Amino acid sequence: MNKTNGARALSVLAIGLALVGCAVPEAAAPPGDGTGTGTGSGSDPNALGQVSLDLAATPAGAQCIRLTITPASGSASVQMVNITASNGSGTPIALTGLPTGPVTISADAYTVACGSISGTPPAWSADPTSVVVRPGLVTSLVLTFKPDNSVSITPNFVGSISSIVAGGYNTYVLTDGAPEGWGVYGVAPGGQSPSRSTTLTNTTTSIALGAYHGCALRNDGTVWCFGYNYYGELGPNIAVGNFTATPVQVPLPGSVNSICAGVYHSCAIINQSSVFCWGQNTQGQLGNNSTTNSATPVQAPTGFVSLRSVSCGGYSTIAVGANGNFYGWGNNNYGQLGDGTFTNRTTPYQNTSEKTVIAAATSESATCDLHADGTVWCWGGNFYGQLGDGTTNGRVTAAKVPLPAAARSIGVGYAHACALLTTGQVQCWGDGMDGEMGDLAGTNRPSPIAVSAFGTESTAVSLAVGSYHNCVVTPLANVWCWGGNYNGGVGDGTYNNAFGPLKVTLQ
Repeated sequence: MNKTNGARALSVLAIGLALVGCAVPEAAAPPGDGTGTGTGSGSDPNALGQVSLDLAATPAGAQCIRLTITPASGSASVQMVNITASNGSGTPIALTGLPTGPVTISADAYTVACGSISGTPPAWSADPTSVVVRPGLVTSLVLTFKPDNSVSITPNFVGSISSIVAGGYNTYVLTDGAPEGWGVYGVAPGGQSPSRSTTLTNTTTSIALGAYHGCALRNDGTVWCFGYNYYGELGPNIAVGNFTATPVQVPLPGSVNSICAGVYHSCAIINQSSVFCWGQNTQGQLGNNSTTNSATPVQAPTGFVSLRSVSCGGYSTIAVGANGNFYGWGNNNYGQLGDGTFTNRTTPYQNTSEKTVIAAATSESATCDLHADGTVWCWGGNFYGQLGDGTTNGRVTAAKVPLPAAARSIGVGYAHACALLTTGQVQCWGDGMDGEMGDLAGTNRPSPIAVSAFGTESTAVSLAVGSYHNCVVTPLANVWCWGGNYNGGVGDGTYNNAFGPLKVTLQ
């Protein structure tokens, strides 16, 4: 199988998680939240000055603050940063893990970035450190310094990273502002470094990325797709064969709860009870009992039980019901539908032997699901060890993946898979020749292997698995990616494969 063949590419983020960390991208400070300025004694270089900033007017929805500390001239030696928070009644709340001084602030602005105070305590460095403003708290900040002149503090409030998702050759992060993306095929503007989307707005609540297109779900329940429209995967409002960087709305008969994007098809769950799909249907991946392509969304047969989520494989589709069963249809040449056969299905097959499934992720060759007890089970093609059972033997029934702890989320790429554990550790298995394992070795792993540390952090709070690359968000709100970087999906500004996690610099 040719893994560089772009048509054979897909990834699925099994579970979208709200993060405890905060995003690095800035948002403009609201009116009335100006700068705080303090001045020390110019005649005594050892005298201490203070600058205070009242953060009680933190705008609704903001979860943290990015501070720019700027000396008026020369430099200032910051001795300490104190943050005092109260619960609204005046009762102080202790905040730990804050940066400690001294540190010299040059004439250029120094930034203290927002992030979670959990995990490794931050330290002063060229890398932004963490200062937290928590919703619902009355917070003030006092910075004590030895001045050559005055120091000002300028706040920019931001919200949390709501999700991260990886596709065939691209990645997106969603914050309270417009999403940021990198890579090619649907990311606008595209490139090997993050850029703020000019066409997707902050009304976007989730994004699904396929090989050559993507779809965005807005907070009003509508779906908008963008990228290449080879077979109608962008819906009926754009001609087949065209490309658009501007999302076009897909007409659907109700509010959408979950979306997915395959190589050439897309699907959506409507009102948690029905699945509509559109695009290529040569393998029955639209689920409407035909193999005819359709740019107009068509409904898979009814009878689903309160659906949780839908996942698009290369040419197949998997939906998870609240009853703990999953439903599969489309291509089954490797047994990835989990029905014990290699026969394609043009209508959904309900797997009733799986009774505690809470999420599933599928690709062109394999499927994995996550159970309520945190166990992960995989089946389908196993030519690179992507089933994680220690072999390279394909399976038409599920095999348990031996993980050292319960999993929180899973994702499946072209020929590898990864899981985020409840410990915050990330483990991957399968094809690692382009760095997908993140263990610095560049070899295939038929059994799970731990991903290397993310700088000074060893844990993650969210995971996205692409066709050949993976990304995480850490507790300090940093984004790290690794793996195949053919078209810039790793986001480090190059097209070089990354065999261990590399930090992505967001805008």
